[in-house]
Amino acid sequence: MIIDFTEVIRLDPNNTVAYSSRGSAYKLKEQYDAAINDFTELIRLDPNNANVYRERGDVYLWKDQYDTAISNYNEAIRLDSNNADAYKGRGIAYYQKDQYEAAISDLNEAIKFDPNDTFAYGWRGRVYKQKGKKDQAIQDFEKALSLNKDLEWVSQELEETQLD
Repeated sequence: MIIDFTEVIRLDPNNTVAYSSRGSAYKLKEQYDAAINDFTELIRLDPNNANVYRERGDVYLWKDQYDTAISNYNEAIRLDSNNADAYKGRGIAYYQKDQYEAAISDLNEAIKFDPNDTFAYGWRGRVYKQKGKKDQAIQDFEKALSLNKDLEWVSQELEETQLD
């Protein structure tokens, strides 16, 4: 798949779909630097595409580069203030930086724009758990599991929280 997208880019260096697809493929293969390069090139070609900033933010998040991830999510939100995934990603980055109030605020926004986002509920539950707000954590974990019962990490978080 990556080889095919690389050939398309060789033939048409301005093909935004090929950069997006190859960047996503690199991301799935955990080739994060290559993914960042493709998303950066895509931003050069299409600087007003909020989802590309969000995608690049996700990669930086997975690389534990939280400030850079937040910067990318900020740009995604500036371009599309209803981008639930950008709020969720930024909320997770804030959580990783122990900025719990900012994390809750962003995860609330993510849920507002996508009330069926199981991961937003799961992550908000983690924040509440970290803050010692057991009842709110349990409520979020249960909501996430009501939307997707197969989230093992959320089931584990719920069980741990109930035992505390």
